[in-house]
Amino acid sequence: MASFTCGPLGQFSLHSSTNSSSKIPEWRIKTKGSESPTSIDASNGTNSSLKPKALEPKAKWEMSNDWRCANKLQGPQKPRFEDLKVGQVLYLRKKPAPKDSILHHCTGVLEGTPWGHPAVVCEKWERNGEHYVDFRLGTSFGGHPLEVSRKQFHWQYYVMADNNVDVVLPNNNTSLATLENGGKFTGRTYINLSPNGRMSIEYKYLEPWGDGSLRFDQESAEKIANAYCYSIDGPRAKPLASPR
Repeated sequence: MASFTCGPLGQFSLHSSTNSSSKIPEWRIKTKGSESPTSIDASNGTNSSLKPKALEPKAKWEMSNDWRCANKLQGPQKPRFEDLKVGQVLYLRKKPAPKDSILHHCTGVLEGTPWGHPAVVCEKWERNGEHYVDFRLGTSFGGHPLEVSRKQFHWQYYVMADNNVDVVLPNNNTSLATLENGGKFTGRTYINLSPNGRMSIEYKYLEPWGDGSLRFDQESAEKIANAYCYSIDGPRAKPLASPR
């Protein structure tokens, strides 16, 4: 039977043998419990076992079994104050602003609970390095139409925002406010235009609404911004009402 032996420099030579019990070359022997044969290092002619490839350490999100952490998407961003425009829809968060916020001086806050509603920018201004926004709130009346939520006399103080539910107006005193680029609110939404409905807040306490893209078109934004306002010097000089 022919057999191979390993010579210098990793070269092999053929030898003839009639002995059937010739020793099997060591390099062909599998180690017990291993699927990988031994290998020959051609640089020095010695045998060495194949080493498994080192495993890279797992990322924290893999170890937590939470695929959501793999590539965390950045949330919507509100415009920079310098880029903020009248008609932009923002969010007055559910968490009340701090006690020293100018918002707590506004009549609308003293008479109700404005938190957790969309806020439409009517004006922006600055004082002592702080950025402020005048705004009016949007409301859904808990999903009920205006005509069943308010007396007819008050209908004139609301404008319906274009939305995906309906745009049925109760009468000619209630108009439809449209948004840029065909934007729509998900649910039936009305903007409060009442005289005490315009309020002020530090810009830092407002957040993006939805994906941050909703903004009323110029005609609707001007109507909302210039609606019924008391003739006062405004919150820049003094509060609309004394805080509690």
